[in-house]
Amino acid sequence: MLKLATPWISLEIEYHDNDLPVIDRALRSIKELKSSAALDWLLARLCHYPVCSVVPRKLTIREWLRGALQEPPLHSQKSRKLATGLGIQELLSSAAHGNNVLPVDEILALARKPGTRSYDALSLFTQLRVALCAYNTATEPEPYEELFASSPSGFLKFAKIYIRQNHFVTTRAIDSLRPALACKPFAHLLTQFIASEQGHDSLMWQSLMALDGPDPADIEILPEVQALVALLEFTATHYRLAFAVVLDLFERESPGEQHPLAQVLLKSEQGKNAALGLARHTAINHHMQHDEFGYRLASVLPYLRETSALATIHLADAGLRLREGIRRKMHDLLILHLHHPTSLTARTPV
Repeated sequence: MLKLATPWISLEIEYHDNDLPVIDRALRSIKELKSSAALDWLLARLCHYPVCSVVPRKLTIREWLRGALQEPPLHSQKSRKLATGLGIQELLSSAAHGNNVLPVDEILALARKPGTRSYDALSLFTQLRVALCAYNTATEPEPYEELFASSPSGFLKFAKIYIRQNHFVTTRAIDSLRPALACKPFAHLLTQFIASEQGHDSLMWQSLMALDGPDPADIEILPEVQALVALLEFTATHYRLAFAVVLDLFERESPGEQHPLAQVLLKSEQGKNAALGLARHTAINHHMQHDEFGYRLASVLPYLRETSALATIHLADAGLRLREGIRRKMHDLLILHLHHPTSLTARTPV
């Protein structure tokens, strides 16, 4: 097992014994800050992870003839109208005015095609993915085990709130994704993805109904969860690369083959049934390689003009702030249940 760590992500990578010589040469190249065929081989196997970014490729005649991705400015009337209809006008207004935490100029410079004012879609996607990972505030696993040990009933109460947030996302997912089918370059890929999302709301419902407590409809959905789903639909309608980035924010929340919450749920009799739907949902996402899907969508898109590149970064930044808001509120709720297990109801997350 090869362990690779950066300030924003840690990976454990399986390899065959006959790969050892080339891995050794690749690591030597990294240490010496030199390029090599061995390093290219290693990076090619890591391309779907935010370990590194894709260097912008030269603008070819074929690309030039194909033309740039055409998208409206964030402040256009069309965008403002859609944002208002989805209830995220304030979020988009802030994004359009450049209130960002991401290093906009640095990301643009790294994704710009050599000698042009055009931007490589795949390069920009990977630059953003690295930047988004660098701003991940979750540095330690959530204390699910600790909460379960101190208060099994408090843990089950928290689990129901957590699963309800996921249930809301799965009930809105397909309708939020469909507008992006109008983008011909990735319509076929997206059709496959949408098919794999069918039935996930039923899996989440199965988990919810296995837990005691209030009707799921009475459990509050975090405003940030609602806004992030609306942002997915907004980008699906007008901003194709931003759509790939926001979709990646959802899918990279997947923890792998086993969900850590489901693992703890299995330790209680009531939790065993609740774990089934959540575990199945996670297993399908892992099997279908949903964490690679944003990368695959970005890889088939044409180049971008500067207005589209800027809009993509601003929308990614908005998604980042929403994701971190969700993570922070759910963490605070977990800690409250841990220290005051009888003082909270399952209705109100915060």
